[in-house]
Amino acid sequence: MSSASYVTLKVPKDFEKSIDVVRNIFLRKGIENMPPNLKKYLNSKHCPLCNKKMDNQKAKLIYRCHECGISKPVIDIDTSSIDDSLPLVGGKGTLVGLGIYALAKVLGEINNERRT
Repeated sequence: MSSASYVTLKVPKDFEKSIDVVRNIFLRKGIENMPPNLKKYLNSKHCPLCNKKMDNQKAKLIYRCHECGISKPVIDIDTSSIDDSLPLVGGKGTLVGLGIYALAKVLGEINNERRT
């Protein structure tokens, strides 16, 4: 049993349908058939806001930045058994976590552009 703790989120039914569409694409195509930029994103171990290396937490299920507090699901696409990661990518909570990470990445890029 996982040591991760969980909360319940209310998600509008339309968003739940979107999660199912994305999950089905992942499961149908498989991680190994995803575009290289998506693989790089999924495998990233750096904080999208401050670019610091994130630490592996919660029984190796979550990366967490101790600087910003951002968390991201661990998805190891470089393993010899890609199929082992598919249930993780296919989980609704994992997809929500990746969506939050993606939004943080865009916000981090905007923030970095303003600094230069």
